[in-house]
Amino acid sequence: MKKLFKKLFVLACVFIISQTVVAQNVTINGSCLTSLATLIAGGDATTPTLNGRPVYYNASVNVNYSSSPLTPDAYLYYELASNLGTPEDRWVLSYDGQPFYYFISTSLTAPIGTYLPFDPGAPIADCGGSVTVGVSIPLASSLVDFDAYLEKSYVNLQWTCNLEDDNCLFDIQRSTDGKVFQSIGEVSGMNNITRYAFNDQSPRNGKNYYRLHLKNNGRTSNFYSTVKEVFYASGSAMSFYPSPADNHLNIVVDNLNEKHSVIMSDITGKQLLQATLNDFVTVLSVAPFETGVYYLSFYTNNQRIQTATFIKK
Repeated sequence: MKKLFKKLFVLACVFIISQTVVAQNVTINGSCLTSLATLIAGGDATTPTLNGRPVYYNASVNVNYSSSPLTPDAYLYYELASNLGTPEDRWVLSYDGQPFYYFISTSLTAPIGTYLPFDPGAPIADCGGSVTVGVSIPLASSLVDFDAYLEKSYVNLQWTCNLEDDNCLFDIQRSTDGKVFQSIGEVSGMNNITRYAFNDQSPRNGKNYYRLHLKNNGRTSNFYSTVKEVFYASGSAMSFYPSPADNHLNIVVDNLNEKHSVIMSDITGKQLLQATLNDFVTVLSVAPFETGVYYLSFYTNNQRIQTATFIKK
């Protein structure tokens, strides 16, 4: 029986390593497997990627094939239709190089779900059933950054997630005390998308705390992002004119009862200018700066309350 596994199916003729895709490890469980197994993304150092996608690997999984316990190596990889002899590209789960199960998807990371027997007419169908692929490690590793800031009268939340998966779900939560959070919306993950945004159109007066609750494949996880604080004061705003601006930009404050300031930065985030707003109208000189789009971040009592853009002629 071991010879059956050793009918090596070549894992593609050419391994493409030029494109790096960050991926989570995955688990496999189901038909023929006697226990849950974890496959490591890029775990096989000789073939970390294939056809622009990660190769998931485990050197020894526990399989019971036709009542014969075996420990083949397992690969989960993305293969082209031309190499498989199938109508479409597929994600393939192989034991000792022989394709056993497949999932039709073009996802950049291993799709989560049910993998079907590769060829029901072959002896490997003795395994019967299917194999389920899931996420094996916390989603924490997939969240790169998360930020929240006031823009005009709403709070803009933005984050980057390196898990390019349409099974991923982001639950946006808000709190006024930093302890009790409530969901205010959801954003679904998408294949080939890593940057996401959500606007809270009704922030509470005073301090607002935001966090993300990451979920996957419809299941709740225990991973939450860091908490971001945004101060919102209704009726207390700052404005500016003109835009486009030539040599000068006027910053208008509607009250002087609190400490106000503004920071100007370019599109890369580099700080170019900072000023304290002690008058109802403060004139900033923008003549030295090149033509383009710039950001203005307004602060009240050292809390960022508003961010806007203006154009320099």
